[in-house]
Amino acid sequence: MSTSDIISTLDTSRSISSYTIPTVNTISASFLMRQFIEINHSPILVGAAGCGKTQIIKGLLNDLVSKSDEYIQ
Repeated sequence: MSTSDIISTLDTSRSISSYTIPTVNTISASFLMRQFIEINHSPILVGAAGCGKTQIIKGLLNDLVSKSDEYIQ
């Protein structure tokens, strides 16, 4: 995939903070949080400032809202 292919797929009207880059850590944290949510337990993320807790949660919530009618935005 070339740089021009990547650029053409980005929505430049969205702010950079609205994107979540999937890494091993974000995928595993999202998976565990999703498992807790499915059994009605409240998950919590703990970590140092700047490690991505807020972005992981925002990404998960955006995903849940967009894929299910169970959650409201």
